[in-house]
Amino acid sequence: MSDPIEQSPAQQHVPAIQHVPAIQQFRDAQQAAGCELHSLTVVKDGVRLVEFGVAPWTLDRASLVYSMSKTFTSAAFGIARERGLLSEDDLVIDLFPEHLDDRVGPKARTITLGHCLSMASGHTFDTIELFNGRWTLDSSGIGEFLRHEPDGTPGETFCYNQLCTYTVALAVARATGTSVHDLMRREVLDKLDCEPSWWASDPDGNAFGFSGNHVSPRTLASFIGLVANGGVAVGGAHDGEQLLPQGWIDQYAIKRVENAAANPSPDSDWAQGYGWQVWRGRDGGHRADGAYGQYGLIWPDQKLAVVITSLVGDMQVTIDQVRQILLPALDSLEAPEPAAIVPVPTGSADFAAWSGTIADRGAARVASDGDGWLIGWSDLDGVDHRIPVGHGHWRDSVMRWDGSSLDVSAAGAVDESGVLRVRLACLNTPHTALLDFPGDTDRGSFSWNAQPLGEDTLKGISLPDGWDR
Repeated sequence: MSDPIEQSPAQQHVPAIQHVPAIQQFRDAQQAAGCELHSLTVVKDGVRLVEFGVAPWTLDRASLVYSMSKTFTSAAFGIARERGLLSEDDLVIDLFPEHLDDRVGPKARTITLGHCLSMASGHTFDTIELFNGRWTLDSSGIGEFLRHEPDGTPGETFCYNQLCTYTVALAVARATGTSVHDLMRREVLDKLDCEPSWWASDPDGNAFGFSGNHVSPRTLASFIGLVANGGVAVGGAHDGEQLLPQGWIDQYAIKRVENAAANPSPDSDWAQGYGWQVWRGRDGGHRADGAYGQYGLIWPDQKLAVVITSLVGDMQVTIDQVRQILLPALDSLEAPEPAAIVPVPTGSADFAAWSGTIADRGAARVASDGDGWLIGWSDLDGVDHRIPVGHGHWRDSVMRWDGSSLDVSAAGAVDESGVLRVRLACLNTPHTALLDFPGDTDRGSFSWNAQPLGEDTLKGISLPDGWDR
């Protein structure tokens, strides 16, 4: 083994005992690197070689996949393209003529759907910044997008730009008469017997396209596995059917633009070029990915996909560990036994009761209930929540507001300083809220393991009632 100082961060966390099964090696390496694994699925030739969820997250619960949404949008474009409704050569100003006026400059007038698909509109900043918050966007955003004349060259200048994807999503909705979410459900996901999903939408009901898609890890693996298998379904009522157009399959992963200048490391998997809403990889593969550790790694020549949901800081580490640990052991992968569980806080259960306020989050009460604790929480929206907390294990519950809810699971323990530390896993997202209840004061604290993009409240990441109907 080479000197550790010459190794990548991933290599430094690969277990040295090579007889340990690869899945266990991977889990240990993830934990050593500070990565919180939530699910792992490996698909080969359209068949799952291994799949498992890491409790309290599960394989069948819809969860936010952030920018992995973009690849779904690209596939929806592929369907519209196959039907002759859209082309990568279509000019945005022709598709949205109501936004064309004398404030749209000569460069912006040349932006095509293909440029938007490849994040090459010529802009040098993410134009979502023009809006006050990620979810305040509506179709007027296309006008704002066009009126900001690109500093770079459309088709050549790469910039990760949410409004590029939103433009594609709205173009698909106009061309097909349905949102990218509904189109993908009807033409692909329902035919794969996937679990219900939900996609955050603008005021007109158009899925944002760039993010907001909530799908289960099993649904995610079905879609990514389908892409890896050339768009052909395996098994079920649609066995052998080409669910994703061959024309899109042939085109979506081609390097359309160089992106090395946007990343300081030439060895990064974010510096190998960009296709139609997918990143090119260092080894001939490519991927869909989403913030905080959502991955759909694809090697089309092998019809292989590795699908991961997680919460990580450095996303490159996980990609490296997949290459180094999982890929060499494809023929011997087995799901872990016993079932995998996200580690719970450790410490004593010596904490009988507490009452006070959670900083800027409302009032709370904590009482021991024999299996851990019960938190009674009156939030700033005036809603009362009852959240069971396990000691040494996770306890599931649902937080409810008027019109929305959030699946959660909680575990806690008392540390050496007498503080009850509770982890509140927000299961419809990759995120966990961290609650501290000090025994010697009536003021608790709230923080995130990683703050959700665009949101800072539990209600803000909840799902609307009836989303799964």
